[in-house]
Amino acid sequence: MGNRFRRQEEMKIRKTVAAENIRRVFFASLVCAVILPVYILINKKVGVEGASIVNGALTAFEIIYLIGAGIAFIAIRNNDTHMSVLMYRTFWIVLEITSFIAIYSSMHDGAGLTLYATMLAAVMLVPIMSLNEQMYYIMLEAVFVIFLEIKFKGSGISIYNLIILNGLFFALSRVLYKQHCENIAYKERLSEKNDNEGNDELTGLLNHRGLEKRTFDLTRECIRDKRRLSVLMIDFDDLQCYNDTFGAERADDCIRTIADLILQVSLRNTDLICRLYGGKFLLCMQGGDDMEPVRLAEKIRTVIEQKRIPQGRRASGQFVTVSIGAASCIPKTEKDYAETYDEAEEAMYCAKDQGRNVTVYEEQIFGAYKRAAL
Repeated sequence: MGNRFRRQEEMKIRKTVAAENIRRVFFASLVCAVILPVYILINKKVGVEGASIVNGALTAFEIIYLIGAGIAFIAIRNNDTHMSVLMYRTFWIVLEITSFIAIYSSMHDGAGLTLYATMLAAVMLVPIMSLNEQMYYIMLEAVFVIFLEIKFKGSGISIYNLIILNGLFFALSRVLYKQHCENIAYKERLSEKNDNEGNDELTGLLNHRGLEKRTFDLTRECIRDKRRLSVLMIDFDDLQCYNDTFGAERADDCIRTIADLILQVSLRNTDLICRLYGGKFLLCMQGGDDMEPVRLAEKIRTVIEQKRIPQGRRASGQFVTVSIGAASCIPKTEKDYAETYDEAEEAMYCAKDQGRNVTVYEEQIFGAYKRAAL
């Protein structure tokens, strides 16, 4: 596919090409199942040389196409990429062989390439093939053309028409393939751009915009399944002191370190982690009991404290710490998330007022000071 497409785009292209081709196989099988009986009747009426053999072969292919339509339908329904690839590659070879038999029969009675042209006129018969796949079909065509040239000397015009027709067939397939690849690459890059707009450039976590998109779905899931929704508001203690002492670049590095530590502690895929601004982070989690947010908050706070990152001058502590406010509920409406967010933010400010490096949850303090209540 060339170096223009990244690996993830190539995988997407293969999958979508297979899905598109199996749909074409389904409709093409139905078309062939209708055309072949008509052609069999024509052969019987005209009395083509070897009509019984030709019609027998076409009848066998009629059965194959009906079976193929059924298999294609199953592949489409199950979204089976492996079956789709195997099916469409086999189908186009069978279609070529069917066409060869029809052309061979037609050239005996001077009918030319009428049937072949009719079959190729149907757009759904044109597969989306890569260059490597096309080479196999071109080689098959070349063998057949040589056979016709030897068998029907003096019928060069018909053979040349066959070559031109197949050339147009493969050219159209190539154009379709190129357009398909370009469209997939464009959509992938556009999707990546949209995803990046929801991510924080410094840490790679969600930003506020990305969080808003995800928390709605998370809240709806908790409402539907009657699961607990918890919010942790995590804030870098004395960030300004760190920034004044070490500079903005070191402060950014430290914020990235804290983001990485939060990610390490929160291993569940269902957790949403966001950097709101500065050294303030938000973590949304679902499930667990009413003390689950405290356990997670204390793990995060302890891991950051034990990292023993030197703090700046005039800071309240010797090492970098965070203050955490936690809140949770079992939501019944979408508004419950906003209320829980506000409660977590208020709890975080209470943690600051109580000396920092603590977790506050439901008016309880957990951490360095071990106080029972506010």
